[in-house]
Amino acid sequence: YYQRVNKFTIHNGCMKNILSALLLTVLFCTACAGSYVVKGDMSSCCDDGESVTVTIISQEGSFVPLATAVIKDGCFSVKVKPENDDVAVLSLMIDGVQRNYSFFLEKGVVQLSFEDGNLIMGGTPANDGLCKLNREAYKLNDESADVLAKIQQAEDGDVDVSQFEDDIHNLQNSFLDLIISAISENCDNLCGLYQLAENFNILTPEESHMLLEMLSDKFADNELFVQMKSLNDGKLLTSAGHDFIDITVLGVDDKNINLSDIVKSNKVVLLD
Repeated sequence: YYQRVNKFTIHNGCMKNILSALLLTVLFCTACAGSYVVKGDMSSCCDDGESVTVTIISQEGSFVPLATAVIKDGCFSVKVKPENDDVAVLSLMIDGVQRNYSFFLEKGVVQLSFEDGNLIMGGTPANDGLCKLNREAYKLNDESADVLAKIQQAEDGDVDVSQFEDDIHNLQNSFLDLIISAISENCDNLCGLYQLAENFNILTPEESHMLLEMLSDKFADNELFVQMKSLNDGKLLTSAGHDFIDITVLGVDDKNINLSDIVKSNKVVLLD
């Protein structure tokens, strides 16, 4: 029901599909250079003696291990020094299944733990920001599940589901407000850059422009930022409400036709 985000493919319902894309998608973005400490409390999901691996993802998409640690007394601690600027991935076995969870590498001590089967990250600005975003996303997940259940019941009973349009609209707006707020609050750390890149295609050019301005002081020289700004500048030129770009094409009579001339004499012009 949310056409602006139907490209996401996740699990457990439409809105849950949208929101869980925030949690585990690995995106190449810039991290601070230097050594980092990663500590984790795995007591709720792993046994002592099991190993965990911290990796980065190469630009070719392969996992590059940075460090491996053995869980002792439910916890682990490793120091890592990535050669390239990337996010990190925590790899471990849970119930015999290999699991991968992404988090940000930043100076300081990154604290990782599990809560209700979800990775909770914190200790550094970007990880704290993403953790807060995830918690709010879980609340929207629950609200979405309730609405979807009601819609399913209505459909099973051959009842008009249009009564839920306001609920759906409110969820859509809540999701976008959450994303924009998270980027604004984290415009000086990687969480803001990461979330803008992840949700770039569902934001309007005007929304993206506002957020790019907020991020510009910190990430003006960042390659990902530069690419998004260039793409958005192009979108702004052709977005609704802006002056059109005049073009000249060859007509069927082999004469040049200016778009501006056609617009002057027609209320509606279709460009195909």
